[in-house]
Amino acid sequence: MKNDFQKPKDNLMILRALAAWWVLGFSIIFSATTVIDLLSSAWKGTGIGRAMMFRAAFSALSAVPITFIVYFLVIPRVNKQFRIFRKIVSRISDEGYSDAVIKDMEAQLQFCMTMPTSYATYRNQYAMFLTEAYMSLHEYELAEEKLGCVDYEFMKSELRGTNTISLQRNILLIHVLRVQLAAVSGDIKLTEERVASGEKVFALYRDKSEMMNYLIDTAYFESLLVHEQYETADKLLEKYKDNEELRFGYLLDKGRCLMRMGRTEQAENYFNEAYSMATNDWRRRTIDLERNNPISSKTRKSTRR
Repeated sequence: MKNDFQKPKDNLMILRALAAWWVLGFSIIFSATTVIDLLSSAWKGTGIGRAMMFRAAFSALSAVPITFIVYFLVIPRVNKQFRIFRKIVSRISDEGYSDAVIKDMEAQLQFCMTMPTSYATYRNQYAMFLTEAYMSLHEYELAEEKLGCVDYEFMKSELRGTNTISLQRNILLIHVLRVQLAAVSGDIKLTEERVASGEKVFALYRDKSEMMNYLIDTAYFESLLVHEQYETADKLLEKYKDNEELRFGYLLDKGRCLMRMGRTEQAENYFNEAYSMATNDWRRRTIDLERNNPISSKTRKSTRR
């Protein structure tokens, strides 16, 4: 992964929260006035007219969406863990997976794992972030360890309850990360097994969005690299070269592929362009690590022979 997280849309979050509170306030006021009217009608002995019945029914029904809005929008935003999580996501957007961000995520992951039931969602997200971070730093054993902290069954149950694009992306990302980790180890059999394990999910989310398609294709790209099918891998990601959001990842992977093909000078051109696009030190560090990746070096030597 190439750090495709964007800074939280704070204005949109504020508007949503304000809208939620406005609807809640409206419901409370409307319900209160209805109760007052009901009591007043009963006191005067005038009975309940059709208007009163309508207002009572409307208030009862309006309370249903209010409950969902408060539960999913308001309560999480006053939750301390939610605020910490959003702050870390914002820092990832600015700094990438810097050493300081990794340290803070490690601390949050350990905290969340002390209360797995209460903080399972945050635990899974931090674990995936750290897996990506350690993969980018070529710390593959640590990446496998963090990926093992993900509660996949909880993620599936969460998706059944609230089928959002972010949860779909997380389910997809788990399979992509598993394939990538198998591929960087050079284990062809394990890579094939993990690709096969993820194919049902890949098919399910194909064409949901270009980002989803990109994630899926990066899994197949890594599989092609480990099988040394470099020409096919090189063509696979070409469709994303003009997408500004994905271009950094495209350039980096293009450079990696060309390195393995022995086309060092061309690879350097792509790395240099990616370097010029890098918005933080972590991205620049990632490029430098790929330039000097021993896997690429071995492949280049064997290609020349």
